[in-house]
Amino acid sequence: MPRLLERDALGKLTVGLAVAEMPREPLARISQLGFMVTAYSIPAVKALALGSTRYQQLSVLTRDDPSRSPAWQRAWYLAFGDIDHDPVVLVEDEGARLCGFLALHWAKPRFIGDPVRRLRSTTNGHSAYTALSVSPRRPEVLHSLLDAGALLPWDQMELVAVQAPLAERVAEWARSRGLIAQLGGKRSTPVFSFNRTGSNRSPTSGFPARSPQTRSRERALERQGTLVLEVVNIPTDLRHALEEYLEAESRSWKAGSGELLTADPFITRFYRELVEAADDRTRPVIHFLRLDGNVIAARFSVLKDGMLVANKTFFDDALRRSAPGIILEHRFLEAVAENPAVDHIDFYTRMQHYDAFANRHEDFQNIRVWKKTLTGRAAYVADRITAKLQPIAGQLRRRIRGLRQGENN
Repeated sequence: MPRLLERDALGKLTVGLAVAEMPREPLARISQLGFMVTAYSIPAVKALALGSTRYQQLSVLTRDDPSRSPAWQRAWYLAFGDIDHDPVVLVEDEGARLCGFLALHWAKPRFIGDPVRRLRSTTNGHSAYTALSVSPRRPEVLHSLLDAGALLPWDQMELVAVQAPLAERVAEWARSRGLIAQLGGKRSTPVFSFNRTGSNRSPTSGFPARSPQTRSRERALERQGTLVLEVVNIPTDLRHALEEYLEAESRSWKAGSGELLTADPFITRFYRELVEAADDRTRPVIHFLRLDGNVIAARFSVLKDGMLVANKTFFDDALRRSAPGIILEHRFLEAVAENPAVDHIDFYTRMQHYDAFANRHEDFQNIRVWKKTLTGRAAYVADRITAKLQPIAGQLRRRIRGLRQGENN
């Protein structure tokens, strides 16, 4: 079995085994800045065992974002991944405290007989960011974390939506290890951060006021019946609330667009697993806008340590002219502003509509890394060719569409 010999930034030699299947024990011990840290990869089922010390430590380490939390990642693996075989990479300090975390999964082959082994971040349409966290007190362990990940038997690794400064550091690490790295896919996400200092400051300061048209529509709905916003965030109530959310969503505009959370059993399971994993630190929050008790709009969010990820919403299509979605947005923001447990709202979208509600933006980048193996180099060349052909293919599709429309006319 081949051995991998590499030197870290301080010239310390790290030794590990290039294994055919993922090990369950630490791969390497790496000395940095006079401290000994252990970087290793284990199956997600072991890293994210509910109630374990490691689970609790991960919850503390990932305090900056609910979507990187062990609760969220466990739900993702159970719904979309292979929790028994997909790898999680960890770094422990000299006191056996976790100071680095990267969640990954083995991507499916693109075609029968595909020889390229692809390792990806746990990202898709329901989980936008790469679960990569490094303790702010130990930023130097990022290289140890990535070194351990590099020992896994992949040809290409793709991390989607990494915080921009971290993405640059990942690219620097890859090049220092003789790997091929490519940054791309820049995106910016709207975020609102509350300034709760000062007794005279309104918590809703900075939010756009309702337009006259929105106020008129809101008053019209109030004349039709009792219009209230209900907030559900107690773990014992969330199961029933989620089922009501799913049922009401089936009557929304999403029913005709294929975006229902019940359109795919794997997607449904993800949200149910999020609710099942709710605890004192990470929990979903569901806001219902009700008219005479009936749900006419709703939003599903997840709150952790002051950060609220507002990731799903819908409104009743039958009431589209009354703009229940816009009314919900204003009432949702007002309710969140009054909650001292929320310091930031991540709108979890690139839609420009939410820029009006944001007072800052978080920048992210994708990064792909290829090993310089025969298969890795071939995958890199194939990806470069595909990237160059995509614009041409898009032009051809548009041309064909135009010709067909001309024939129909």
